[in-house]
Amino acid sequence: MMDDMSNYSKLVFLIGCLCIFATVSLAGCVNTSATSTVDSANEVVNSMNHYIENQKSFDNMVGKNIDFWNAHINSGDKTYYAFMKVGINNELKAIDGLQTDLEDADNKIIDFSGQTVNLNGNVKTYADQSLTKMRLWQSNMEEYCNSMSAYAQDRRSYLNSVEAGYPDDTLLASMNNAKNKALSAITKANDARSDMNDLLKKIEKLQ
Repeated sequence: MMDDMSNYSKLVFLIGCLCIFATVSLAGCVNTSATSTVDSANEVVNSMNHYIENQKSFDNMVGKNIDFWNAHINSGDKTYYAFMKVGINNELKAIDGLQTDLEDADNKIIDFSGQTVNLNGNVKTYADQSLTKMRLWQSNMEEYCNSMSAYAQDRRSYLNSVEAGYPDDTLLASMNNAKNKALSAITKANDARSDMNDLLKKIEKLQ
């Protein structure tokens, strides 16, 4: 009987040790996964920052072009109109660059998504919420680019109608609509990015 009890005690002890070992190993895996997730998130943030820097330059270009537009659209001087067309073409080229930046950000977001698969607990919750905000940022910035492209194209079409002597006022309404969509999209994108940053800080605190 004593031998049986002794063997039973050893078995219980062994099972306990295995459970502790498994728990520690799992914790190590979660921590490693969480660390990888933070590293991947930093890649997303860096890509976003690169886009935002180029977007600031683009916004500055558009602002100057609009000032020039407002000063000369009704002048009747085709020399001014030629400069306006060059400015609009430069905007459209810059938008192509922004969309390339967004593609890079999207790829980084996909990588981040793959890093969240093996997480659990609060880290998993915050990572999933961060991913939602990243995708919201990306989709709204895409809407911003599309709307700013429409804004530039409508200005070009209106300019052509003015130059031809038959201003098309319906294009003015279309221009304003595109501009308002762009402003709405960028506001939503900035809000999503702010929320994402808050969530990533929570993940970092759990490391």
